[in-house]
Amino acid sequence: MTPSEKPKKILIIDDHRMNLFVLETVIKEHFDLEVFSAESGQEGLDIVEREEISLILLDMMMPFMSGYDFLKIIKAHPNSTIADLPVVSVTANVMDGERESCLAAGASDYVGKPIDVDYLNELITKYSGHDKTG
Repeated sequence: MTPSEKPKKILIIDDHRMNLFVLETVIKEHFDLEVFSAESGQEGLDIVEREEISLILLDMMMPFMSGYDFLKIIKAHPNSTIADLPVVSVTANVMDGERESCLAAGASDYVGKPIDVDYLNELITKYSGHDKTG
């Protein structure tokens, strides 16, 4: 990255601080990305409004505003840059049909918990357009 290039930004939305910590640690270990975290959908929306986020990792099962609710709001956003953001659903619900439900709701992709780090790294590379640091 040249000095004039800004690192791409990734947003993690999860209501459990330990999940935020683990995901942030994995991302920073493998990528030169600026990582933002939010403990609620509303906090995530606030961050998306003020930062140029290139990828969102979204927990689907959160109180108050579920990941499904978040996807409805963001995909209907009047700013097409925000509405078109890639969103990877991250969920512990790995039952049959969950992946399809997430994709039908507007997610770009899906990863189950516990996280397969190699697969997560592939998804981050694919959707952020950012290669691993090494």
